[in-house]
Amino acid sequence: MSKEISKHNIAIGVLYIAFMAYALICSIVFQRNIVFWVEICFSLIAFLLSGVAMTSAEDQKLVFNLPLYCLASVYLVLQILASLFFMGLQGSCEPWCYAINVSLLAVYLCALLATRATLSHIVQVDKSAEQQTSFVNALMLELETMRDRTEGERKKKIEEVIDVARYSNLRSCDASQEIEEVILETAKNLSAVIQDEPNSSITDMTNRISEQLKRRDRICKK
Repeated sequence: MSKEISKHNIAIGVLYIAFMAYALICSIVFQRNIVFWVEICFSLIAFLLSGVAMTSAEDQKLVFNLPLYCLASVYLVLQILASLFFMGLQGSCEPWCYAINVSLLAVYLCALLATRATLSHIVQVDKSAEQQTSFVNALMLELETMRDRTEGERKKKIEEVIDVARYSNLRSCDASQEIEEVILETAKNLSAVIQDEPNSSITDMTNRISEQLKRRDRICKK
């Protein structure tokens, strides 16, 4: 955590020094008219947005799996080039100066909002998929744990149930919640029998789980 804070502070410090040097050089080289101050203001906005991007989480990915600061860096470079160009023209293209600066800022903000909205949607889809597959994952974990604790005929019976569970419908549905609770309860009872009654038969219980899984598949297909 401290290393990340240190890197962020260094990045912000570099951007601050870069902006101050940029503003100083421009004030010496170019005439300080209305276009000059407009370009300095838009450049300051670009530097500030780059600073915000630098302090964001490094695992936030945007288009083409690139981090946020790459998008901000592209905007910053384009803004600096545009600012230098219009300051060099000494105000002869003042309307174009405003239009292009606003356009660059608008494109960056639109790209940022669009990609973040897409990321939010992807996260929601992933969470929904995880919730819908939680039953099968929990059941497989329970069965595999039981298989590792058994041997011989019992292990074969557990493996048969695992095969049925592996090829059953991965996604749950609203109508299958009741049968899923029954299956998990049966699996827990089977685990208790394996632990407490090492010599008893588990055939009836494994067959029951297999039949319940097949019934669940029929329910989910409706």
